[in-house]
Amino acid sequence: MGSLRFESVRLSPDRLPGRPGRGLAAFTRRIGTDRLASGLWANAVSRRVLAQTRAGLGDRSYLGRTQFQDPAVRQEFAAAVIRQQALQALCARACAPGTAGIPPVPALTAALKAAGAATVDHVVRTCARLQGADAFRTKGLHRLAAEAAMFGVAGGTTRVLRDTVADHADALLDDVPW
Repeated sequence: MGSLRFESVRLSPDRLPGRPGRGLAAFTRRIGTDRLASGLWANAVSRRVLAQTRAGLGDRSYLGRTQFQDPAVRQEFAAAVIRQQALQALCARACAPGTAGIPPVPALTAALKAAGAATVDHVVRTCARLQGADAFRTKGLHRLAAEAAMFGVAGGTTRVLRDTVADHADALLDDVPW
């Protein structure tokens, strides 16, 4: 990707987010929205990729049966679907009415973003393998896989997100939604 380097940068007080000395706090309050949106995006991309791959596997046949009928293909595809369904359940939990703050929003949105990064990476790479040569087309899944890898960095690296989850693990584990 790239990097930015700022030296001797000063902002006038009217350009500061929030009150002087409170910029990080303002940023922290807003990053939860980014993390929530990121998790929802990862789920949507994963669902779309799985649906397209499923259709393609049903269209291709060899030795008198479709590729989707091959037991090894079915097992690998099902594992990716299970990961996506777990992410979808976490999305539903994070979006449920009345859940704001319990467990702490930073923990839930951090868990969602970290799970989203891991899920979209797994799903896209699995489906790319299952699609074979089609995944190498100009707009094929291998290109999306490279873009999805950056997903785990933007808005907080997965390692930072896991630290946030660990900080609030007790609250996450105590909150039983049923």
